[in-house]
Formats: sequence, structure tokens, C-alpha cells
Amino acid sequence: MEIKHSFNYEYLKNEMAKMEAKIVETITQMSETKDLYEIKRLKRIVDEYHKQIYDLKLLIPEERWKLPTQNHSLYKQMCDDWENILEKNSDYLAFHKKFLPLLERFQEKSDECSDKYDLFGLQNTKSDLINAGNTEMSYEDIITIVHDFYNSLNDETIKDAFNKIFANRENNLIFKGDSSYINEYVDSDHKIQTLLTITDEKKASTIIEASHEYGHAIDNWLKNPTRRSRNDLFEELLPIFFQTLMCRYMIDNNISPNYTPYYEFFWFKKMMYDAYAINIFNECKKKYFNNLGEFNDYIKDNYPSYWYEYVRSKEVSDFFKYSLPYSVVIELISMYEKDPEQTLIILKEVAIDSTQERYPLLERHNIVIGEHVEDYAKKLHINLKNIK
Repeated sequence: MEIKHSFNYEYLKNEMAKMEAKIVETITQMSETKDLYEIKRLKRIVDEYHKQIYDLKLLIPEERWKLPTQNHSLYKQMCDDWENILEKNSDYLAFHKKFLPLLERFQEKSDECSDKYDLFGLQNTKSDLINAGNTEMSYEDIITIVHDFYNSLNDETIKDAFNKIFANRENNLIFKGDSSYINEYVDSDHKIQTLLTITDEKKASTIIEASHEYGHAIDNWLKNPTRRSRNDLFEELLPIFFQTLMCRYMIDNNISPNYTPYYEFFWFKKMMYDAYAINIFNECKKKYFNNLGEFNDYIKDNYPSYWYEYVRSKEVSDFFKYSLPYSVVIELISMYEKDPEQTLIILKEVAIDSTQERYPLLERHNIVIGEHVEDYAKKLHINLKNIK
């Protein structure tokens, strides 16, 4: 496979051309009907195509500079929905109050188990070995491991989604920069397409990052675009689940055995801290702050300096976005060990419809946050202890 550091711009231009043709076709339909409701529906379709074209133009250098400064991209709309939470939406935490006890329980249980199994001590005493274990490998090896991992899953729908996305990697996958992320657009067939940018590092950590971003791509592929919520609390559920499962896969297959347990522990620690940060936000929600600076000053004056550094300049959504899905993932990983087929069915249910309420979904599948944190911590303890 030829490794690319920029997307296939001709491919993206062809995608735009298909949408432009759909716009012409839809406008013609609008001119041929007198039904006001139908005209409004068709206009929404035209507007959506224009937004998707704008998104694609942002990725093409010779098109990007021609764009007006006002950004109407779908990606920016998604970010706008989340930003400035404290300043613009003081009811955000109240809206999610049903999830706060879940995160509080997860934080308390994970904190308790970290002490019980000395996870921080194990991580600190072996940090040199752990870092040395993140050995270099080729892009070909990275992609091959990701391919083999997803094809090891016992679910034809998920494997088929991955393989269709993977088969188009000449157009939708690049290695670039120092972070991994995705861009997405809804194509002319109303299918959510994903463009994956994977960090330009030939290391074991890149395998795990790639499995995470492919999780987003699979989520998008399975999703019904008309049943898609911009504020879905489980947006990161599939990516984190597959990323965590990849850690276990790499340990079981002796792929960078020193580094992988550390990576999984790093996420456990980060999500535990994020859950506690949400408790800090929750304690502050009844206070009024004129701006984010006032909030940060309050944190600085009333909490240890570590929490000031951790919380400042971050949004509430940053913590919710990952910590709640991660706490669910720990339960799904436990379920997967007993019943892989049923667990993957639940993941597909999450992917297909992100407009459904999430709390009833947890109840329906008897998922209790915090129930299996100790089992998870035990495995982290064993894996960290076994580092050579």
C-alpha cells in the first residue's frame, strides 16, 4: 500500500460533482411541484448538499482559499453545539442529571480499585520499560494489524462495514501530523462517509489510534443519517470499545506487549479523572459566572492546583464525551467476554440510531455503570504486572 499524506483530491472533487448534480436534480423537482411541504423538504435537501460540499472544499487546498470566511461546515456546527457550555448553557448538567450518579459511582469505584490493585504504583515503577515497549513498526504492519483485528470479530455486519471502508483506503485514509481524527460528510446517496487522518508515527500507539478512528468510520457507515443526533452522548462509544478491545487483542497476540497495558491503563486513569472533573462542574453549576475566566479563578481558589490545571480551558462536554461512554465500555467489555455476539448487537443498536434516549438503552440491556470496574482493574493489574 502506498502511504499517502494528503487525500485523493480528484476523488473528493468527484464526490462534490455528484452532490452538485443532485442539487440540480432536486431544484428541478422543486420547480415541478406546488406542494409547499414538499418544496420545504426539498429545500432542506439542497441546503444539506451545500453544507457537505463546503466541508469537502475545506479539505482541498485550491478550493479552500476561495471560500468565504464565514464557515457553515457541518463539522463546525457539531463543535458549536458543544462549545462554551458554562457561558451559554447553564442547564447542560441539569439536562444530563440522570447520568451524574453513574459517573460518580464509576469515579469512586475506579479510584477505590486503583488503590486496591496499586495501578499507579505499577505504572510508575515500570514506566521506562513501558515506554521502551512502544517499538517502531511500518505503516503496512499497522494497517495489517488493524485489518486482522476487525476481521477477527464475530459479526458479519461490522466486518462487512469495516472491509468496505478499508477497501477504499486509497481515498479515505492518510497518515499526517501528530494526532488522529476524522472528517465526515453525507454523500449523494445519503450515506455517511468518513475520511480518516491517522497520526504520522510508526508506533504501536498508532495501531490503537487507528482502531479508534475506524470505530468512528464503522459507526458512521452503520448509522441511519436521518436518525442522527449532533449531541449524542455515545458518539465515542464504538471507537472506545474497539480501541479497548484492540488493547486486549495486542496483549493476547504479543504485539508490543510492554506498551499496550500502559495505553489501556492511561485511558482508565484519564476517564477516572474526567468523571471526577464532572463532579467539580456539578458542584459549581448553581453558581453564576460571567465568563469562563471567573469559573477558572473559582476552581483555582477552591480546589488543589492539579485540578485547576486539569479543568481550566476545557468544556464540560469534553469530560462527558469520553468518560460516560468509557464507563459503559468497561461494562460492555465484561459482557463481551461472556457473550461477544450479544455485545456487538448492542453496539450496532447504538450506531444505527443515535437519536434514541441513552438511559433507557442502558436499562434495557441491564448495563449497570461501575458493576464490573473491579474485574476490569484486576485485568489491568495483571497486564501491568506482567510487563517484562
